[in-house]
Amino acid sequence: MELSNVGHCQALADVLRADLIPESYVPPERCQGLRDLTRSRARLVRERVHARNSLKHLLAAHNVQSPWKTPFGVRGLEWLGELEPPAVSALTRDELVDRARYFDSAISRVDAELSRVAEDFPETEAIIGIHGIGLYSALLIIAELGEPERFTNPKQVGAYTGLTSRVWQSGSREVRGSISHQGSPWLRWILVEAAMKVVRRDEALKRFYLRVKRRSGFKRARVAVARTLAEICWPEVRFRCGPAGPDGPGSVCAPGARSAARRRQAVATRAARTVGPFRGTGGSRRLAGRFSARLRSGARRRVRRRRRRYRAV
Repeated sequence: MELSNVGHCQALADVLRADLIPESYVPPERCQGLRDLTRSRARLVRERVHARNSLKHLLAAHNVQSPWKTPFGVRGLEWLGELEPPAVSALTRDELVDRARYFDSAISRVDAELSRVAEDFPETEAIIGIHGIGLYSALLIIAELGEPERFTNPKQVGAYTGLTSRVWQSGSREVRGSISHQGSPWLRWILVEAAMKVVRRDEALKRFYLRVKRRSGFKRARVAVARTLAEICWPEVRFRCGPAGPDGPGSVCAPGARSAARRRQAVATRAARTVGPFRGTGGSRRLAGRFSARLRSGARRRVRRRRRRYRAV
């Protein structure tokens, strides 16, 4: 064991001497604070869902049906407090009702803080216009991406999200497996949630989703759209605030566009001039053209496969 440890130390020393050990990314303080806030809200929502599901299970166990469509509103929680189940169930009910009310108030406080913090992140205006991405989703994407300047192309962003497939290669043999699951699980979660919303409005992404769904199933299609959505959001966050940063010339986040109305108008004006399959969503021209070319090349491949199949018959 001692010899093994010495060998490992020597190997690490050799790698360090050659400067081959990559540095871990540490986000700036503003991004780290936003990460803590957005992740805290996600945890609170999950705990509230758990408390509400427990209340539903308790009502079903006693064959009680709520007179309200939503039994967890103000009137619904008051009605739950007035029920008279057995003694043990009464203690459980009171504890679950208290938890549900606490999580409601905590989430409201976090939402108010997020609305205040959003003023310090004008980049949200660049991607909040995409259908399926609201204020919280935009803040979570910006916080998890960190500094967008550290990526040089959309493929790096897709790999960072962990939504790209694993690859095993040996000579000319190449095998692709499931997604790598690298990076932030919070970023993957919000991208998949937003992907199922954006395919309802964006025709190009909808066609892409249906094509992958017919070939590989809806789960892989959903992941593919989520990865594409990350590649769409990255240039918006990076370039919509200008190459010189949020206060640079030509930026929608410049001091001359500080008011929310002016920023929204600037984003809408640029989105209206965008051409390609992402018209109206603020997608970049370069990425839109690249995605259109990808769709055309896929159609050509399908035609060639059909021709070979007919010739074989």
